[in-house]
This record gives sequence, C-alpha cells and structure tokens, in this order.
Amino acid sequence: MEKDAYYFPHFCNARNDRKLKRVMKELGVEGYGIYFMLLEILREQTDFKYPVKDIDLLADEFGASEQKVRTVICNYQLFEVDESEMFFSANLILYLAPYLLMKEQRKLAGIESGKARKAKSIEKNERLFNGCSTDAERMLNENEQSKGIKESKGIKESNKDIVEIIDYLNTSTGKNFSCRTESTVKHIKARIEDGFTIEDFKKVIDVKTKEWIKDEKMNKFLRPETLFLPSKFEGYLQQCIDKPKGNKNWRDNIVIVETYL
Repeated sequence: MEKDAYYFPHFCNARNDRKLKRVMKELGVEGYGIYFMLLEILREQTDFKYPVKDIDLLADEFGASEQKVRTVICNYQLFEVDESEMFFSANLILYLAPYLLMKEQRKLAGIESGKARKAKSIEKNERLFNGCSTDAERMLNENEQSKGIKESKGIKESNKDIVEIIDYLNTSTGKNFSCRTESTVKHIKARIEDGFTIEDFKKVIDVKTKEWIKDEKMNKFLRPETLFLPSKFEGYLQQCIDKPKGNKNWRDNIVIVETYL
C-alpha cells in the first residue's frame, strides 16, 4: 500500500458537528471512534467505498458489536449507500479532492520532467555526433576516446571502406542502413579483417540484390546481418566467380547456389 494511503483530513472541531454529537449521545465515545475508523477503512479503498455485507468483518476488526457499526453507518446521515450496496462518505471524497488533484499534478509534472531530461540527453548525444564531419570521422573519434590513442592510417582507411560499402548497399537496395549501428558495422568490419575487398562486398551486394530485390519474402534479407555473415559471404561471392564464360550478360544467367538463411 502506498505511504499516503493513510492520509485523510481530520478537522480539529469535528466533535462539534451536530451529527457526531448525536452519535456520542447515543453510543458514547465508542460511536465517535467507530466513525473515524470507518473513515480510515474507506480511505484505504481505491474507490473509497466498502460493501455493506461485510460490516460484520469491520465489527470484528474494531472490537465493537455489529449493531453499533451498522447504526453509525445507517442512522446519522454520516454515510451513504449506493445501488451496489456499497457505503461511502461524500464529505471524505469532497475533502480529499484538493489533495488528490495536487498528487495527480505532481505525478504529471514528474512525467514531464522525465521527458525533458530524456530530450536533453538525446540532444546532447546528437550534438556529440553532429560534431563529426563524416560517419567515418565519428567512428574514429569514438575509438580515440575509448582507447586514448591515435588511430592508425590503416584503421582510418577501414572506416572509410565501411562507409563506402554501406552507401553502396543503400543505393543498390533503396534501404537506409546507418554507419553508427553496431549490428550493421560489425559484420563488414570482420570481413574486411578477413581480407575481403570493397569490390568483393559490391559483388555480393550486386548478385544478391538482383536475386532478391523483387522477391517479397527474400527482400528483407538484403541486410548486413545476412549478406556479410562469415558462413554466407564467401558462398555469395562464389556465385559471382562461377558466372558462365563467354556470356557478357552473365548477371542474367547466375547459377543460384541454395542457401539456408
């Protein structure tokens, strides 16, 4: 239960209310105590209502007779009973309204504050990324920050190759893969480290694009995670090498090598 579930307003002069005076006259201080324990019970309910049929359970909890509890609920116009046989206090709900409104406003303010902090964080990250003139330079700067050393010429060239390969893939397939996505970059980087050239990548992109671009089921596999996998890449490249001799239009006669994606 939430910490504030126990809160409800209790006016210091409540004992002077005419209805409560009648309760105390007929039931004594016990009746007064029963009244405020009933308010506590109602405050704990999410809808501020309690079933009349369970009055006996309240009596056991209060250590009072069921007749006295029922009398306080039904005889002094302190509570109301709705069509569902649930009793409630209209005054309790009325007095709680400002507090509940304030609580909801604070909740909404907290949500908005969280959104503002998130937006500020995103803006800060975007500024960091936009500070790099190219995707290749951005990757170099990130690597320099993490390792604290200057990138070698070979790594710079590798990153430029990655950018060129992704640009070629996007142009060929009409898609929009990003040089900043780890899942996109890692397979390309790994194949470059295996010794494959930019031309090898372009050949694989060409042959699989021609084969899959118009196939609705296979088109989704025109992506780095599929094209450049270590178990698939060399096989796809072999399709280009195994083109029929003496046919200038060999791309139209590619021998399809069955692969399992």
